[in-house]
Amino acid sequence: MTPARAPRARLEVHTHCFVSGPRARGPEYAFSHAHHDGDTPHKHAKTGPASYTIDKDEWAATTGLRGGGRKSFVPQPRGPQLPLVALEDWQRTFRVVFCDTGLTAEHQRAGTTEADLETLRAEFQAAAGGTLPVAAPGRPAASGAAVARLVLACGLTPIYEYRDERGKNEVPS
Repeated sequence: MTPARAPRARLEVHTHCFVSGPRARGPEYAFSHAHHDGDTPHKHAKTGPASYTIDKDEWAATTGLRGGGRKSFVPQPRGPQLPLVALEDWQRTFRVVFCDTGLTAEHQRAGTTEADLETLRAEFQAAAGGTLPVAAPGRPAASGAAVARLVLACGLTPIYEYRDERGKNEVPS
């Protein structure tokens, strides 16, 4: 009987940029490597947080857009092996702010209606409540794709904030 083989490690290749020190301003400001626990958001001394390749199939399913690449995995650590530094809370999240101005003259010139704004409000509230993905096929993707990129490439968590600015710039009905 042949002994069972241990499963091979699959270490995700990811990238960091130096944000301080002499390498931060040189041609080698960025490097790619793979190490154990590298698939969770982290950084190393003098580097920024890890950036991961967005798989093109996951990107298409999330945003309805073309783009992305193929994640790369290796069986053994590769590249510089540096001590991990835990991310601070502020480095694990980003804010998505919906500033609701109501229907402005600029909106009207662009052909936006109050019904369009209601749809945007409802979508934002659904995303904030976790019942709508950060982007979805068939929806205007500009803001959704930006949120999806930060979630998929950096492992960040969005914090949604709604600001009601109606009445300050609205066109009288």
